[in-house]
Amino acid sequence: MEFTEEFTENNLKQYILEKEKQLIEHADEDPFYVLGEVFNFRQWSFISDELSDWLIIGLSTDYNAYDNWGARLTLVFFYDQLLLLIEALFIIYSQNVKNADKEEKIPVYEVHLLSEDQKANPQKVIFAFFETYPTVYIIRELDDWLIAGLCYPGSWRKNMISPLHLHDTNRNVLCLIKAAKLLLAK
Repeated sequence: MEFTEEFTENNLKQYILEKEKQLIEHADEDPFYVLGEVFNFRQWSFISDELSDWLIIGLSTDYNAYDNWGARLTLVFFYDQLLLLIEALFIIYSQNVKNADKEEKIPVYEVHLLSEDQKANPQKVIFAFFETYPTVYIIRELDDWLIAGLCYPGSWRKNMISPLHLHDTNRNVLCLIKAAKLLLAK
């Protein structure tokens, strides 16, 4: 809707109602849609490259949330478990894509962090993640990690082009967290 007509309160309300949803808002309706959008070919490098770059940036900044070694170590542990969660979600997503669509919808990725038992039971990985990390903690850690990245004074590496790119990576992670929480509830 464009504001070409006389501006009224009703026009504003209509414009507000027509504002496009963010990806995370689709999770309640269809967590597999969200997984498909995050695990698409254009964005897939975030698991292997962008998250590791973000970790390095988060650990390299002077942001006070990571001033002491305990907080930094906690971030590293969280990062490690987050990678396991993402691989488990990738397995679940891959199992739910129709065979005819697999080549088109699933990027080439070899799950390499999960054990054979975890690969066979990816739901257990999701359960263990949320058992270790309550949602409140996850949101706080991701927020601290994002701010640490935004405060990073150094030059940005090739994979993590800018603070805006970092924001997009954070948004993808939040989408995966919400989708995982909803899949766990089913």
